Amino acid sequence: FYDDPYAAPDLSCPESMEEPELWAPMFTTNLVPKLAAEFFEDKKNLVVPGAWAGGSIVISLVAFLMFTLGPIGRWLNGNRLAAVGPSRTWARLSATLAVATLVIIGAAAAATIEVSELAILFGMAPSARYGAWLGLVAGVAGLITVISAVRGRAGGKVPTGSAIGFFLTGLAAFGLASFMLTWGLSPF
Repeated sequence: FYDDPYAAPDLSCPESMEEPELWAPMFTTNLVPKLAAEFFEDKKNLVVPGAWAGGSIVISLVAFLMFTLGPIGRWLNGNRLAAVGPSRTWARLSATLAVATLVIIGAAAAATIEVSELAILFGMAPSARYGAWLGLVAGVAGLITVISAVRGRAGGKVPTGSAIGFFLTGLAAFGLASFMLTWGLSPF
């Protein structure tokens, strides 16, 4: 351009570029900046949110695996399920919803980081919104699971070990939903 301002510009570079992958609108979240602020203020401040999220995630994953693989083990051993009312159904539903929430949020975060590592500071791929809504539904199912397990145990329908498992499963799903609401992963 400087040598010959009247010549046609060389467009070989822009013509060889690929179209960028854009999302509009992104699922905005302030989770990463909030956690980063806590990290830089004092690393010990991350213990509570880490235990909160980590405990909810681990218990939900273990419960999901138990509900998924348990029927295979019972079938191989020839055991039958004890009748426990709706507690098992609600626990299975809350564990499944919690794991589905984690999968959707994780996939959205991975897609965002693949496009740009810095984009995760501002939000995630739009599909994260579905995970945020599903997380709230998991929290409601978890709360119903806790109530069902307590009522079932009080009524003598649910054995103590099963009641503890159902209670922890429901508490984990509710804990995941409350973490998401508190730390900026809510759909609102």
